[in-house]
Amino acid sequence: MHANMYILLAAGLIAAALLLFWQSAKYKRSAGLPDGKILYTDSYLWKRLDQVLFDESIALAGKPDYVIENSGEIIPVEIKSNKIKSNPYNSHILQLAAYCRLIEACFAKRPGFGVLRYPKRTFEIKYTDKLESQLIELVDSIRLKSEQGEGHRSHQSTAKCLGCGYASICEERLI
Repeated sequence: MHANMYILLAAGLIAAALLLFWQSAKYKRSAGLPDGKILYTDSYLWKRLDQVLFDESIALAGKPDYVIENSGEIIPVEIKSNKIKSNPYNSHILQLAAYCRLIEACFAKRPGFGVLRYPKRTFEIKYTDKLESQLIELVDSIRLKSEQGEGHRSHQSTAKCLGCGYASICEERLI
């Protein structure tokens, strides 16, 4: 009698595990994530991590939405909620390039590409030497403007201020 109960309990646990595995795979597909193991996530749908990736050589910090490992390749994934007409915004490409740079610094492996996921389209953006140079030029330019007291808020969006990590210390915040 007890043996049958243990068999039923084991079958129930296996069924529950399979259901959870199926739901997890379904979520990854619907989120547009590449196949592979999730190494890092800053998505509100999962537990948020406090860990910020940091590249000391250029004083760059950031938190990609996901970092996926697939067949030895490490891939940053950035999920965007806004719609686009045809191509990704240049600012989004540079943000993804920053995450590629951070992954190289933190995981000691250079990504070949990153993924930008919009509501209806997904783009694989190659992380080239040219894109990395554009990123470094931008970081240097921002740092120089900041040091010269010329770094100012570049928008009129309270929503951006609400989501900004510097809102509490920004003298130009809209909130």
